Amino acid sequence: MKNTKKITALVLALVMAFSFSLTVFAQSSGSRTEQVLSLVSQAGKFKASVTSFSYNSGAVTNNIRFDVFDDLKADKILCDFTDKNIKVLYGDSSISVVFSRFFSYLTFSATDITIAPVIGGVKLFQKLFKSFVDDPTLSAFALTTSTEVRNGKTCTLEHFKGLVVGTSGSFYYDESGRLCEILLSDNAGEYIGFTISEFTTVFDNSVFSIPVYYFNISLFWKLLQIILPMLGVTIPFITL
Repeated sequence: MKNTKKITALVLALVMAFSFSLTVFAQSSGSRTEQVLSLVSQAGKFKASVTSFSYNSGAVTNNIRFDVFDDLKADKILCDFTDKNIKVLYGDSSISVVFSRFFSYLTFSATDITIAPVIGGVKLFQKLFKSFVDDPTLSAFALTTSTEVRNGKTCTLEHFKGLVVGTSGSFYYDESGRLCEILLSDNAGEYIGFTISEFTTVFDNSVFSIPVYYFNISLFWKLLQIILPMLGVTIPFITL
């Protein structure tokens, strides 16, 4: 009888200890978004394969696909439109449009031209996303979790609302636990959303370099901007 009581007590003690360890693990594991942001914060950069985007409350939407490389420390962004052989590079207060097929590129001052809506959207994304990366433990945000169907997939939504500022973010994870969509907004009404097929913090920073053998055709482009209007020809807007 005594042996039975001892065994029962031992089993109960093990169950309690095991339950306690599970509770501690659950509390310390954090959300999926916290884990993603911690990796980005440590690396100082990220790459995302974008399958569609929208911003300004959905006023601008596009299903164009591109890879975005973002170095948060150096403030450099590259949008690689691989299917069009065009790259758009932000860096050093300038914008370069690289035409890989023709081994050439154009360079503009960042204040001189708006290349395309997607570029403004990427800059907006960096600004809002950085507010989360700067607080990887998300201590300044309140978390709510739910399940939603997005693009035909059942996803887990982790929504974060700023406790002081109005910045908020919705991070969606598919059934495999992979980040598949990000929606960010602030209290000024700025809004940006990306659907993504891949997200990583590993890439070579050489992607921000233009090959030395590429031709700089910026002067030629400036001449066209002067000559074509004189001939009554409208300069085509660079769209991606």
